[in-house]
Amino acid sequence: MKLTTRFACAAGFCGLMGSQNAIADNQGFVDNWLAPSSQRIKNTSGDGGLSIDTQWVSKLSDRLNRPDRLIFRDEIVSTLATTDIGSSLMAFAASYSENEKSAAMGVDFGRLSFYANVGNGESYARNVNNYSGMDPYAYHGGNFSEFSYTGAGLGLDIGQGRLQFGQIAVSADRLETRISSYVDYSNNLIYARYTHIERGEESVGYGIDAGLHFGRIDVAYQELATRSDVSTRRIRFNWNQSLRDRLWLEFSVHKNALAREYTDTTVMLSWQRSLGGHQLVRYATESENPGQGDQVETARRTGLNRGLLIGGGVAAAALIASSGSKSQDTAERVIVTIDAQHDAARTVLDVFNPESVAINREYGGYIYQAADGSHAWTEPEIGEAASISLPAPIFAIPAGTTLRATYHTHAAFDPQFDNENFSPTDLEGDSRLNIDGYLGTPAGAFKYHDVATGDVSTLGRINN
Repeated sequence: MKLTTRFACAAGFCGLMGSQNAIADNQGFVDNWLAPSSQRIKNTSGDGGLSIDTQWVSKLSDRLNRPDRLIFRDEIVSTLATTDIGSSLMAFAASYSENEKSAAMGVDFGRLSFYANVGNGESYARNVNNYSGMDPYAYHGGNFSEFSYTGAGLGLDIGQGRLQFGQIAVSADRLETRISSYVDYSNNLIYARYTHIERGEESVGYGIDAGLHFGRIDVAYQELATRSDVSTRRIRFNWNQSLRDRLWLEFSVHKNALAREYTDTTVMLSWQRSLGGHQLVRYATESENPGQGDQVETARRTGLNRGLLIGGGVAAAALIASSGSKSQDTAERVIVTIDAQHDAARTVLDVFNPESVAINREYGGYIYQAADGSHAWTEPEIGEAASISLPAPIFAIPAGTTLRATYHTHAAFDPQFDNENFSPTDLEGDSRLNIDGYLGTPAGAFKYHDVATGDVSTLGRINN
């Protein structure tokens, strides 16, 4: 069990971080899982029936996709526009970051509303805050590939709340399409959503999201589980003590039946103190005692705006629970053999050996095993014509994965070197790390060093 106590910021040193959060949270249940350390700037403007909100979010990346950038932030800019069209409301939402783009449109006709969502990217839906902090490496190898999603949904006002249901299709090259179907209920106090995830017409997992407002306390629960017995369950309590102070208490349980070392329980306590309290007090004063018509209009707009965000969250559930890897994503990845390690090495050397030969520089990196047994590789380092240096494995492979092998190339043919074979330095390096090694040669040989036996063999041909 891991016990973590983290203070998001000390008194008097939060700057803009807290001063805008309390205002944004009035939208309701949008950012329950954003880390307390996220910084947010929000601007709102309006002209008659048109309202435009813009928001900038800076949050730490959930995981790393580059070994040379151990810590970096996702910079996300979002826009939400709502306008009146006669007795109807129309809303448009868009999010943009370096690796992802998404957009959604919704129309509210009174009791009935319609939504459409589109998006594309190359990671795991970081633009969506619903699954912020969820670790996709617990579910699969985590190789990044481009994806896109489209979907639609319907909303129905049932008097005491709003019922929504719909479907999102997530696709990527050479992968089976993932379908996420959902049903969602919400009102001013609670929300609950169930998501069912299919891949290739086969059920692969489900998601549960729920929360409630209880006075100054917000409670959020989230569960994401797959057919192969990989799951994350977490509950967060957010206590809004005052306009200045907020307290988070979170319990989470991560489980992977294929990797004991990845099963753990975490308790995290966070506290946030904001500056700019006078701005919040003024905002609260201006918002006191709205008329009944204003309350109805606010409820309509809040319901419409929340509906726009559901599609992205449903797509994120499918992306996390079902791999985005072109080479690793199969219907079942429970049986692990040495062939999976060979395949990963062959794939990465197939791609980079021709580049290595063309520019006459060695490429190299690591092969690692993810929690579910699948294998992936780090992006290659580029060395010199006859040498390459790799970073220490702890700085190169993702947390929660296991180092399995090195891979490298021998650049272009050079009569001064025996480029078609492992060098003594290559073999010594593998033995020192106690891991296997793979080599791609200028002539296109794919060679394997079995560190347990010391044997070197040729496994076939690769691109050169």
